[in-house]
Amino acid sequence: MANNNQNINEFGDTDEERYLHGFSTEEQQRLLAQADFLAPTIFSTGPLPKPRDKVIELGCGVGAQTRHICSVDPSVRVVSVDHSPAQLNVARTVLGPRIEQGQVTLLCADAAATGLDAETFDLAYLCWILEHSSHPQDIVQEAFRLLKPGATIWVTEVFNSSLQIMPSKPVLGDYWNALNQLQREMLGNPDVGLQLPNLLHKAGFVEIQSQPVVFFYAADKPRERDAMLNYWQTLMLSALPALVKSAKGGQLIPTEMEVQTAFDELKNNKDTVFFYHPIRCVGRKPG
Repeated sequence: MANNNQNINEFGDTDEERYLHGFSTEEQQRLLAQADFLAPTIFSTGPLPKPRDKVIELGCGVGAQTRHICSVDPSVRVVSVDHSPAQLNVARTVLGPRIEQGQVTLLCADAAATGLDAETFDLAYLCWILEHSSHPQDIVQEAFRLLKPGATIWVTEVFNSSLQIMPSKPVLGDYWNALNQLQREMLGNPDVGLQLPNLLHKAGFVEIQSQPVVFFYAADKPRERDAMLNYWQTLMLSALPALVKSAKGGQLIPTEMEVQTAFDELKNNKDTVFFYHPIRCVGRKPG
């Protein structure tokens, strides 16, 4: 197992460019805010680690989710893996005290080939990683290899086709479609959440349980609805530089002002409805 002070080597442009939202300081801060905003629904309701558990986190990014794993119990130990030196450099700052205390180890590696010892961990945690990968089955297979017999995998992933915002805003529809198409062109999958049961089954996991994690806000929850719309606006606009850079001849990408105006209209309409559901999938390694 690598130590906390291992040297992080730079990767080539290909790995960096395949992350739809980029690696700017603003994006890294957005990831931290996103994890906190979604934690009550995405993290706190899942199969949390038990005291003294060893957790492997594949695709830790800037350590946004890692903070929540660590907060469950100080005796939990986490190895957090990411292929991006830029993200891990931020994670070193975000998780500094946890690293110094020996609770967290950062490892720069391919999530599908970590080089870590097999059957070492009690829980594998994957969140928003498979959507960006061209080889999700390999990543799930690596999680299976790393887990002890009887241990748990917990995966949460996007299902972007589930997004419904009413009243319809063509500008947002065009933008969302362009964003998802770009992710496919980057060899990712904006609907990979639907494949989670198959991915886990093929890897060898049993007792697989899948369920949508539903965000459904209408006139009965105006405060939560507006908070989600604000979050979603930030999420969508974080991909704007990549969309503009990749635009093909004749393709018109809605501008930042057009997107903001559409969201403002939604927030000012008391009848606006927001619906979206990613997918959570939990399985157990036989043993």
